[in-house]
Amino acid sequence: MRYLLLFFLLVSTIAYSQTNQSSLKTFVKKGTYLVGGSVNGSFRSYSRTATSTEANPDRGTVVDFKGDLKAGYFITSNIAVGLQASINHFNYKNELKGTGPISTLFLYGPFVRGYLKNGLFGETGFSIGLENLNSTVDSKLIEGKVALGYTHFLNQKVAIEPLLSFRYLQNNYPTSTGAIRQTEFGPTFGVAIHAFLYRGKMGIHTERPRHKY
Repeated sequence: MRYLLLFFLLVSTIAYSQTNQSSLKTFVKKGTYLVGGSVNGSFRSYSRTATSTEANPDRGTVVDFKGDLKAGYFITSNIAVGLQASINHFNYKNELKGTGPISTLFLYGPFVRGYLKNGLFGETGFSIGLENLNSTVDSKLIEGKVALGYTHFLNQKVAIEPLLSFRYLQNNYPTSTGAIRQTEFGPTFGVAIHAFLYRGKMGIHTERPRHKY
């Protein structure tokens, strides 16, 4: 709950400060294509629960690194929808044993991004996937994510974006002692590079504030 309160407080603070700035304003045209990727890293807690009394639940911490690829289309000015795919590498540390497994996840799914005219954006996405592509374990992965970021255009087509995301990940998989459900929630920090491609004129508008003399 404290993460959600922090997130909404951060969104409100940045949105207010950006709205009141007199600097260059930026927004994206309908018909623009969004193509690029990001890298993210995080440190958070996890917990595992078992359906069988023979399997002991456990908890601990996890460090993960994530690489995303993304392709989207602006269906209207400032709003894009698209698909994303990611590879995640996890290193778990058990609270009692001090060590844990290392795993790699592949996730894919849709996303929606919405811009304010000052370059601040919010993004949400939903993904499903597999754990360890060559594994025989029938795991079921579900991920939900909300993110806040800012697009800084290096030129009319390419931008760099710092991101703060809040991520929920659920992994369900069978074991010899019963089904295991693992859940994770926490913040993720990252940076993205995206190209904004438009057929015809440039897809990025810039408006300079008018000064009264």
